[in-house]
Amino acid sequence: MKTEKALAPIIHSFLTDHLNCQRGLSLNTIKSYRDVIRQMLVFAAKVLKKPCTQLTVEQIDVAPVLRYLSYLEKDLGNSAQTRNHRLAVIRSLFEYVGSRDLVLIDHCRKITSIPFKRTKPPLTRYLE
Repeated sequence: MKTEKALAPIIHSFLTDHLNCQRGLSLNTIKSYRDVIRQMLVFAAKVLKKPCTQLTVEQIDVAPVLRYLSYLEKDLGNSAQTRNHRLAVIRSLFEYVGSRDLVLIDHCRKITSIPFKRTKPPLTRYLE
């Protein structure tokens, strides 16, 4: 019998316990993580036609994440660097989920193996 894990309590634990207490990140960084996760959940809820509160970990798999990343670039006009930053947050979340629940570790591995896009390093200009 397969039971699905609710996503909301895991995200709450990730933001309050893991990022704040365990990793000691600044409040602004935690807010940035929160905003990325919120944007991804709103997008996934729209695609899956479910309210955000009803989403489960298993429903957020590789396909919705890739659609979200494509949406960032094509529809919102974000750069590849912004896409990579958002993907880093998603990977961090699913690494945390996989470490908390070993039943979901393969599901999380698939998401954390989504590659970053290659980008050109920013042009550094020096003042003369």
